[in-house]
Amino acid sequence: MTQEETRSIEYYYKAPPGVNPQYTLSQDWRKAGEIIGTAFYPNKFNQLITEHCSLEENVKEYQERVEHVMQNNTLCLQSDDYSAVALWTPPEWRIVPYSIDLHGHFEFSEDEFKRCAEKFFVSYGIPYWHLTLVAKNVNSNTKGSVSKVMKPILEDAKERGIPAALECIDERARQIYEHYGFKTYEIIKIGEGSVNSLGEEQEGGEGLTLWYMIYNYDDKEHKPLDV
Repeated sequence: MTQEETRSIEYYYKAPPGVNPQYTLSQDWRKAGEIIGTAFYPNKFNQLITEHCSLEENVKEYQERVEHVMQNNTLCLQSDDYSAVALWTPPEWRIVPYSIDLHGHFEFSEDEFKRCAEKFFVSYGIPYWHLTLVAKNVNSNTKGSVSKVMKPILEDAKERGIPAALECIDERARQIYEHYGFKTYEIIKIGEGSVNSLGEEQEGGEGLTLWYMIYNYDDKEHKPLDV
């Protein structure tokens, strides 16, 4: 990406003339955190890193995370009156670590995510879009709302010739991301030796599987995995 292509944070909050974006950029971290925390609550990885907290505690924790990343130039996209939300960090900014104290499986997983970013992008100085969180509102039946907060960013990545990356936390989501064009480049094991495939405590357990996935990435040294 050339210097001329570098965009300010204000750029993303202004739609080009004549363009009607499918999404709206939001600054309501409470609403976004509520949607994400509620949607993620049943997920086994989420349960593991939050130590099986209550739904109310889960929502509060995600609201804190969303507030923090939005304060550090991560964009919050929402579509169809918050039927879906997505947090995207633009290629102009590095991902800022959480200000909250991390521990246990959460700390380990974040360290693994940083390692992957370093391996594929940071060490080469490659700019990239990063999808921090995306969720469908569990109370919405609106179809296509997730695509509205996904496809425009992927189209932008394609136009600028840069990748987009994410960390996938369950098999169903992996299949959906593949539909959007993402490919798996790294498989991460969380809780190996201490929890089973459901995230339940089990000595010698296989742990949970996560996938580091990249869109629009072609590198001779790093090839997608066959999963």
